[in-house]
Amino acid sequence: MRVLLVVVVWLSCLSSANAENQHIQEAKMMRAAFRCSLWASFADNSSESARLQELGFREGAKYLQAATKDIINLNLNSDIPEVLRARITGVYNKDFEMGRLYEAVYSEANALLLNSTVAVNDSRSAMKATAYSQFNIEDCSNLR
Repeated sequence: MRVLLVVVVWLSCLSSANAENQHIQEAKMMRAAFRCSLWASFADNSSESARLQELGFREGAKYLQAATKDIINLNLNSDIPEVLRARITGVYNKDFEMGRLYEAVYSEANALLLNSTVAVNDSRSAMKATAYSQFNIEDCSNLR
């Protein structure tokens, strides 16, 4: 009987760990997709930007659903991208919470673009070059 109890507890812990890992992957995919959407937009690839933004919202919805059930653990988990930690409160509706996540990732990526143009006269072409480079570095075309 004790062995059965130990097995049940162990399987429960294993299942919980797998679920948490899935939520971490959803958070990372959401962030990557939102960043890549911005890179594609600045590189004048609107169809890829739209596809990646949809992917970000789809993965974000999954992450948000899990995060609102376990706010403290997922907000403090060091495997969640830092830009997303402590953004979910559970107080607001899901659309507002998703907007907060999108805004945080957009601001993070936009800062990288703006920093690339500080010492350049032609800021639009520098931003486009940076966006194109980041799109390739982050392997955005392979996000699914």
